[in-house]
Amino acid sequence: MLWVALLPALGQMTDEARLVPLPEALQDSYAQASAKGYLIDPQGLIRGGEARERRKFLEYHAADSLIDLYVVLFKGEQMLLNSSELSGHLLNVRGDGKPTVVIHYYLGRPDRSEMFLSAGLMEVVPITEQGRALANAVQRARTGVSPLDELEKFMVQTSIRIYRMERMLSEGFVSPAPLTKQESKDVAREQALTPLMLFVEFLRAQKYKLIVGFLITVCGYFYLKRLRRRAVYLFPDCEVAERLGGAHAAGVGAVIEFGKNSKPPAAQLEKLKLH
Repeated sequence: MLWVALLPALGQMTDEARLVPLPEALQDSYAQASAKGYLIDPQGLIRGGEARERRKFLEYHAADSLIDLYVVLFKGEQMLLNSSELSGHLLNVRGDGKPTVVIHYYLGRPDRSEMFLSAGLMEVVPITEQGRALANAVQRARTGVSPLDELEKFMVQTSIRIYRMERMLSEGFVSPAPLTKQESKDVAREQALTPLMLFVEFLRAQKYKLIVGFLITVCGYFYLKRLRRRAVYLFPDCEVAERLGGAHAAGVGAVIEFGKNSKPPAAQLEKLKLH
């Protein structure tokens, strides 16, 4: 099988002095792990619930798309001497003939990501669309707040871009390398729909979390409503000291005459009936 690698054309040069070649023993581990699942991570760079979520997402994508997506994880500073050889081995192991996209993702360094397409898919998807898909996914990953968040955003955006490749594949569309004016307009129109497509894909990927969150919210609402119905409010009964010899409270009025010096003010109090 013929594989072609695409490097992100983002105008950034990798500092080769800081990169560490992947040990040969680890390369063998990647070759063996290629036969298991769509997320290939023999180094265990992501674990627990995060790893399960990413695997579920790739499995859902494979069940819903004509194009399989494999994500191979590496550390951000690791370097492969022959990336296409590892990806070619992955295709040969899985060799079911299904169109495939393989991503070499460097955790914490999405700008170093590499994309590989199977030969049949390469014949249909123009080189410009491949480069645009990778650059778009990298740009989306950069909005993440952590390496794991970057990986999630990268995978979601890649899945969305594969949707366009799937359309080309189903239509047998072959485009020359330079885009025409009309094709440029079509690309711009589809990019304008990207936020909506991203939101739909997010809902699909997070549907279980959204369902659980909705149920918790509904149960919490009815629980608080029940507590409010059963609530008992107690108001204190405070005694108010008399003023000028008369009671001082709501509903109590008085007329005090000070013209009689022979009587104390308390004796001159006359209670009034308020209506």
